Amino acid sequence: MVGIWEHFDESGQLIKTVDEDEKFGKFGYNELLLFLHQQGHINLETGENRERTTFGYNIETGRWWARTIDSGYWVTRYIIDGETGEVISKEERQEGEE
Repeated sequence: MVGIWEHFDESGQLIKTVDEDEKFGKFGYNELLLFLHQQGHINLETGENRERTTFGYNIETGRWWARTIDSGYWVTRYIIDGETGEVISKEERQEGEE
């Protein structure tokens, strides 16, 4: 979950507001999307290749992971520090390689 979530009771009264973005470090999901755009994996203006990209955040480690499939055959995987945005690892391989 991302963004601000509002929770209501059965009568429609607001009971709590949760900022889901607080769990991310300084390098949040918007920064991750911009990074993938700058690396040429996705296009934020047209949405191109977003359907070929998966990513998530590990709360315990404070790290992002991202997997992109370029041209349908080439896979790039990143592990990125959620505080600094530093690329911890990058792996590139053809789809189907072990």
